[in-house]
Amino acid sequence: MKTDGSDQNEKGGALERSPVQSLKDLINSDYVKNRFMEVMGEKAPSFLASVLNATQKNPELSKCDQKSILSSAMVAATLDLPIDSNLGFAAIVPYNTKIKKKVMKDGKEVTEETWVSLAQFQIMYKGFIQLALRTGQYKTINVTPVYEDEFESYDIITGEVKIHPVANGYRERENLDKIIGYAAYFRLLNGFERIEYWSMSRLQAHGKRFSKSFKNPNSLWQKDPHSMYAKTPLKNLISKWGILSVTMQTANMADQAVIRDFSKPIDYENVQYVDAVSYNADDNISDAEDFEETVEQEAETKTESKEPTPEKPASKPAATTEKNPAFQDDEAARLEDLFEREKA
Repeated sequence: MKTDGSDQNEKGGALERSPVQSLKDLINSDYVKNRFMEVMGEKAPSFLASVLNATQKNPELSKCDQKSILSSAMVAATLDLPIDSNLGFAAIVPYNTKIKKKVMKDGKEVTEETWVSLAQFQIMYKGFIQLALRTGQYKTINVTPVYEDEFESYDIITGEVKIHPVANGYRERENLDKIIGYAAYFRLLNGFERIEYWSMSRLQAHGKRFSKSFKNPNSLWQKDPHSMYAKTPLKNLISKWGILSVTMQTANMADQAVIRDFSKPIDYENVQYVDAVSYNADDNISDAEDFEETVEQEAETKTESKEPTPEKPASKPAATTEKNPAFQDDEAARLEDLFEREKA
């Protein structure tokens, strides 16, 4: 027998909250509602309802750590993007990863690895277009698939892509298997314009290399691959050549991130890049979408491990090796206590 989404144990004892019911209780708590009200105002109740609805529709997402679900929702709220994946602006998706955890065994502290499910915030290509338009600096912005029969050439120096329309061609017939790449373009009000073209082989290689969820059947790379193919060159184009407003910088940092503490603003200290195998359970993690940022993080870590020399002082400790102090403040402590009481 079930009551309000809770499950009764086999012995007929006290009802145990289902993950969805537990999340619902947290969303209805004064602390969570107040935090989202501070960010969204009167839109907060309907937005939180959409978070619960998205979780109910996705059984894999309901299994995720609930703090990561709320943290992902807070990022979406901060960016004012709806998380309904059907709208194509942003989504909260499940993500499985290994964590390293310290436990006591035979009186000794040892480190163990275990798989956990976390919620990951992802911005879709429509979300990046929406954030770009909000700057008021874009005259035109677009991203489009390029089909085999209409492609002529791509200039790696100027970025120019030459295509020609084909009557009743692959585009009109929507032959998606004939797409050979994606092109993103924008023109600013001041006249500056830029084109970015990525071939399908480059897009797939990028996804395999930098997205740890690329092969996950529940990931957007598998469920809606063409939206991810469209997003990749567009995000790269805007982040390198477009108007980097504060909101756009936040979006670039938070995209495909797992952030466990929504009581802190999103900044470089709160988004950390790690290897593709595991992460420290005390830290926040993020997929390394940008190759340059990944290389920089790896270089800092390697430099930190070397002994300092008189000619070359030791580098500043990398952010990825520092324990995030966000969980130490009073606000985070109250949230942690709230989660523990809801689990009891």
